[in-house]
Amino acid sequence: MWIRIHGLTLFAYHGVYDFEKKLGATFEFDVEVSLDADVASDELRETVDYTQLIESVKKISGSKSYNLIEMLASDICSSIIADQPKVSEVIVRVRKMTVPIEADMKFVEAEARTKR
Repeated sequence: MWIRIHGLTLFAYHGVYDFEKKLGATFEFDVEVSLDADVASDELRETVDYTQLIESVKKISGSKSYNLIEMLASDICSSIIADQPKVSEVIVRVRKMTVPIEADMKFVEAEARTKR
């Protein structure tokens, strides 16, 4: 069983350059978690509360200014695995929507995966 959150948008102060850390930018997150077992009933205790996953992303992203979205994605994976015992695998994608180079692109993305 997989639970997926797509397109969680947060404003944050990540980036290598001083102006990125000062001005901030919009980042987009996808979180996918695999559960150890299938859900056996219609009770929240049988699964992972996706509001807790969203709070984990917000907490980690807001905890400090990351230079690299790769490290941000990795830290979110580690946090979810540590806090959610029913989760056996986590995939996190972080998209930097504003990139400080002249190029025609939608975003830059880093993906991290962690298994228990």
